[in-house]
Amino acid sequence: MKRLSSTLSAIAIGGAIVHASTTLVRARLADQALARRAPDASESGRITIVQPILSGDPALSATLTENLRNAPADVSFCWLVDTDDAEGLRITRELSSDDARVKVVVCAPWNGQGNPKVAKLVTGLQHCAELVCVLDDDTVLPPGLLNEARRWLTTGDLVCGNPVYRARPGVWSRLVAAWVNGSSLITHLPIAELVAPPTINGMWYLLRRSDLEAVGGFEMIAEKLCDDYEIAKLYRDNGFRIVQSPLVHPVTTTITGASHYLSLMRRWMLFTRRLLAKEAPPGIMGLVVVPAFLPLVCLTAALASRRPMGVVIVIAELGFKSLVLARLRKRSGVSEFTGPVHPGDTVLEAVADLSQPLHLLTSLWHGDRVRWRSRDLALHTDRVSGH
Repeated sequence: MKRLSSTLSAIAIGGAIVHASTTLVRARLADQALARRAPDASESGRITIVQPILSGDPALSATLTENLRNAPADVSFCWLVDTDDAEGLRITRELSSDDARVKVVVCAPWNGQGNPKVAKLVTGLQHCAELVCVLDDDTVLPPGLLNEARRWLTTGDLVCGNPVYRARPGVWSRLVAAWVNGSSLITHLPIAELVAPPTINGMWYLLRRSDLEAVGGFEMIAEKLCDDYEIAKLYRDNGFRIVQSPLVHPVTTTITGASHYLSLMRRWMLFTRRLLAKEAPPGIMGLVVVPAFLPLVCLTAALASRRPMGVVIVIAELGFKSLVLARLRKRSGVSEFTGPVHPGDTVLEAVADLSQPLHLLTSLWHGDRVRWRSRDLALHTDRVSGH
């Protein structure tokens, strides 16, 4: 028993050291990415922000209003709303009634086949200018971001950024924010420093309409669940370049309780599983997958060893990661969107780190089924449908 205890303690401490080391490497790579500046040249052409909209989140109206306020005067909006979404129609019509930049396009109700978000994008593309910004309806583009994105587009063919979550009231919302804000910058930016991005942050992305139409348009991914990955794959397969920019932007999602939180995490983990099943280069495995499992493995080993020092070291290492991430967020300007750090956020980041493997297991238990607001979706091989 003594030998087993020593072995478990060594695993815990060794794993904590490895996790701290990968955190420093990831933070260093993210720092390099944040230090990069877009070229002085800017992509020319008008921008249309195209947004598939589905009501159900109380923050929808405020988010749309903020984007209207932040967007340059020469940017137009195309809001895509289902005919059977009465609340979505009410909100979009009220907000667009005195804003000539906005076109509300009423779409046929989802027929239960394919990706309902992409179905709207297929309809919306015909209303877009040469530059198209696809924007989720829970995402805000800060002032100046689109102009910066135009500049980054001169270095490639599709530009995306990095999400940060604005926590809504309640512990479940703060837990989601802790998970995203504790992983976004040290996941996407470091990967892009090492390899061509295998997927994109699809909360917003900017591309040229002519390029998209040249590869078949949104119709090419209409039956796919993970549209972020599928649009990235479509571009990569056709020789186009994806630019993971250092631009950060806020996302606001109202988490109504534990069930909603668990459902959201299952959906994100399903997307992660689909990505790893298709794209798992060593850089992703070493910088993302291994660090995601280490905290829980280390803490479990430390507890099983019954040696308090191991537990203290693991918990201290999680605190160290939070400090490194706090510095990185300050450098990126994230605090401008999230506000001051709550004292409990460090604890919630640790909880989020420890729970990642459990969310992954839960997503396996529930199979390839997810809920997106009022939509229940099931994945059949690579095709998505309602269930």
